[in-house]
Amino acid sequence: MPGRLGDDAALLACATRFVRDRVHSLHADVWHCIYTKPYAPFPAILYAMATIDLLGALVAGAAGRDAPTARNARSYLVDFMRYTDEQARVLQRMFRHKLVHLAAPRATIEDNGRVIAWRYVHAPDADHLSIKPLPPGSRVEAWPGWEVPCDHEFVLSIAQLVLDVGNSVEGPGGYLDRLGSDTTLRTNCERALEAIYDPTQA
Repeated sequence: MPGRLGDDAALLACATRFVRDRVHSLHADVWHCIYTKPYAPFPAILYAMATIDLLGALVAGAAGRDAPTARNARSYLVDFMRYTDEQARVLQRMFRHKLVHLAAPRATIEDNGRVIAWRYVHAPDADHLSIKPLPPGSRVEAWPGWEVPCDHEFVLSIAQLVLDVGNSVEGPGGYLDRLGSDTTLRTNCERALEAIYDPTQA
């Protein structure tokens, strides 16, 4: 696939370094946010979601200003991180969209007839991405003095989310492994990298 980088070997070397640098940065920064006082969980979650957006853009070959970023990220969550459609949907609605646009998650979301609150933990946790029923009459504080009813709770482990991103990139069947054998992925990767560094796309 001759392109700006010349050949497949050059593209793979460039893409491998680029992706590994991003994932290393994600680990380092998030670990600082969640294991060093004063803790900063929302920036950690936001950086993780942004990294997933980036990986989704590389897979789709769409990183320009009109790219369907959320859709591409959801595809990455399902296809490479092995999250279920429900987990990907709730994760994005709960944490990605409102953190990006309003700087904080909403107290609850409505999803398939459920009113879902959220809870995050810093360390890896067996309940990561689980949606569990709450006792009848449960409420969550949306703002001091303002409580809203909810009937389910979604649990996010920030550390596990970051580990899942790393695992989606490395190892058999991971993004970098598939990049080496999939011409379409390589074409899309190069297209996305060109858009990322194109000053007219800023």
